[in-house]
Amino acid sequence: MANQRLMKKVAPVVLSAAVAMTSIPATAFAADFSDTEVTVAEESADIEEASAEAADTDVVEDTEDTDVDVEEAAEDVTADEETSDEELFSAEVSEDESADETGEGQTEGEAYVLMNIPYDDFYKAELKNNDVKVDAFTSATKQKTRSSLAKGSYHVNSDGSDITGVTFPVKVSDISVLKDKKQIKDNASVSITTAIKGKETTTEYKGKDALFESDSYSYYVLSEEPSYYKELTVGEDGSFTFSAIEGKSAAPETKQVQAEFKTKSNYGDYQLKFDKTEFNSIINTDIDTVYGAVINTTDGTTYGLCHQENIWKGYELAWSTGYTTESHGCHLNSEHFESMMGKTIDSVTYYASNGIYTLDIADVKVLAKTGVTATVADIHTTDTEVAVTLDGTLPEGFLAEYTVDETEVAYADGKITTGALAAGSHTLTISDANDVYAPIQASFYAKEANVPAVYDATEHKIAAADGITEDQLKAYIKTITSVTVGDKTYAASGKGATVIVKEDGTLDTSKLELAEGTKFVVTSSSYDDLEFSYSLYSYVYAGLTWGEYWSQESVTAAGNVSGSDEKDSHNESDTGAFDAVTRATTNHGLHRGSYQCMATIYTTEGNAYQLSYWKSSTEPVLADGTVAIWTPADRKTGAPASIQVNGGAKESLDHYAVTGIKYVPVQVKAEDYADFAAKYPVVKMVKHLSVVSQKTI
Repeated sequence: MANQRLMKKVAPVVLSAAVAMTSIPATAFAADFSDTEVTVAEESADIEEASAEAADTDVVEDTEDTDVDVEEAAEDVTADEETSDEELFSAEVSEDESADETGEGQTEGEAYVLMNIPYDDFYKAELKNNDVKVDAFTSATKQKTRSSLAKGSYHVNSDGSDITGVTFPVKVSDISVLKDKKQIKDNASVSITTAIKGKETTTEYKGKDALFESDSYSYYVLSEEPSYYKELTVGEDGSFTFSAIEGKSAAPETKQVQAEFKTKSNYGDYQLKFDKTEFNSIINTDIDTVYGAVINTTDGTTYGLCHQENIWKGYELAWSTGYTTESHGCHLNSEHFESMMGKTIDSVTYYASNGIYTLDIADVKVLAKTGVTATVADIHTTDTEVAVTLDGTLPEGFLAEYTVDETEVAYADGKITTGALAAGSHTLTISDANDVYAPIQASFYAKEANVPAVYDATEHKIAAADGITEDQLKAYIKTITSVTVGDKTYAASGKGATVIVKEDGTLDTSKLELAEGTKFVVTSSSYDDLEFSYSLYSYVYAGLTWGEYWSQESVTAAGNVSGSDEKDSHNESDTGAFDAVTRATTNHGLHRGSYQCMATIYTTEGNAYQLSYWKSSTEPVLADGTVAIWTPADRKTGAPASIQVNGGAKESLDHYAVTGIKYVPVQVKAEDYADFAAKYPVVKMVKHLSVVSQKTI
């Protein structure tokens, strides 16, 4: 008994969680409640992907996972919420009882079923003053239509090419009329695999959940009367007609909600976005399911909306009236909405798992589209006029007013007078003062002519131009909007971006197909384009040891770096092969040798100092840039030469070694350059030498 009482308390919460993890209407659970687990992976999605089923690559705002923790949800449910859920989910059937009470064996008499209803059939009785068909949504990407992002709907085609309609409770006066339709039973199962954002997910839909991918008018028999439903009538010709929604919860509850209306959208011609917090306080998109929605206008006309093409994550709506014909490769149905232009929207009615709601908003007029688009040329920050091109003629009665960034500007002879504009993006808006037609908008850039960056062909990176600080370079890199490589352009930010220029200016070429001389064009929102030709190699002067220099040459003992203890006629160890040349004195030209060769001073104190060059005869410059003080040997007194570094004590010369040649022209593969430069001292070439005079590493 204790377990039964616990189940009664948490059942509404578990049911709500189950709704968040399935595409089947919540009222389905009026039939039975069991411990059988159905796992559905929720994919993250950007709300800006709206209407036409977002592209497979997912912009970024309002992206949320919708996984539900049942135990946490149970703790958060209030007494009122329990009562509400108890009313909606009226049946509590244990796992042992469910087989007897699902009603799947019923063959005649009145029955309640879950049924797949095509959009047009579903909306026909809900619409007013609008008899234009509500078409099914067709998908080009074929992924999200088969995922939990389409919950509340069903699809017929297993390839994901459509969303056909709504799965909804239906009252049937005599279930025998469904004898020719597909019945889904508890042992039904369908496995669906989707690949979204590079992640492959397989979901098993069992029992009534299998309606998600099934024929139109497929059904699952319920054991109890749902709180709301449509009633089926079968015509003499066998056609199906569905009533308006009936039942004890059929009357909509009105709620006041804030909403933003736009006449420009990436997902249609118009967009209506509800305040997410307010919307979720009414229909929680994490746990509740939206089966459908109807836009209401002040003249009594209504318009039915489809999942993903028009409804995205519940609180964002978009639709086409014929001017935008596709979004993300998906065709947009527009005929149903064409009569909306010129009308005023005052509310939207939602059919959801937790009830039916009319969301009342501040009235918004649907200004008519003109089909005319504007193009504005980019300018420099020193320009004061901008050329504007229209691809059509404004309709009669369109009283044009021009603004740039909401500041009124004058228009004459195809140009607007803007005055000097700051570097960056700007928006021209052409509005109709008569408030009949929707505004026409176009973006353009004002740019600085002097680009604060150059291409470093040696390190294959974007570097600061002369007189530009590192902070200024970083600021420039942040303004990069795209990089064109050859004939392909890569966005630098946003959804589907491929970052070519990294924050430190280095180029990420791992995803590029490059050849010698491939053209790069770096586009910035604030500066003119930076263009350069890419080389597959870096060309530098590098310091190589004697052994490295001669190893690939046709000389005796090439690559042999062995030494010898045998002394020559000057009593010095020079009889080895290509090992380092060592000297205990400066008689043989420490100064001269260090100009063209790599020389290192070793002191009696045990320190070693690598020379870069000599500033003067007494000022050696070390490899790290330090200027030391050099005191030559005193031949009269026999005092050895000494070096003083960073103001420290003088250190006596023990010996020095000349290890190789300092300035050897070298060709290095671009991808190997960073490692090469870390291992060898290099000096960048001002101009490439001919290949025959270079060594290739």
